[in-house]
Amino acid sequence: MHWAELVLPWDTPAGAPGSAVTEALCGAADHEAPCRWPHHSTIGSVSRPARFRTVFIATEAEEQEVRDRIDAALRAGAWSVRASGAGMLHADERALAERLSI
Repeated sequence: MHWAELVLPWDTPAGAPGSAVTEALCGAADHEAPCRWPHHSTIGSVSRPARFRTVFIATEAEEQEVRDRIDAALRAGAWSVRASGAGMLHADERALAERLSI
C-alpha cells in the first residue's frame, strides 16, 4: 500500500489523482484488463491535506518500481504532495488486496 497527503486545488476532480496513478501503472486510465499491477486508489476527502491511498499487487522485485511510478504520477499532478510513502494496509483494505490478487 502506498499513501500520500495531497493539497488539491479547489477545482480538482476527486478522481484525478487515482486516474494519474492508473495511467502510470497501466498506460491509460481507461484500459482493458488484466492489469500488470492490479491496484485500487481512494481519496478519503478533498480537505487539506487530502488523504490518498493506493492498494496494489506486485512482486517483491517490482514493488519499488510500482512505488516510484505512483510517487512520480502524484508529483506530476496539478496538486502539491506534502508526503508520500509506503504504508500498512488498514483492516478494511485486506479483503480488497485479496480480491486484487486473484
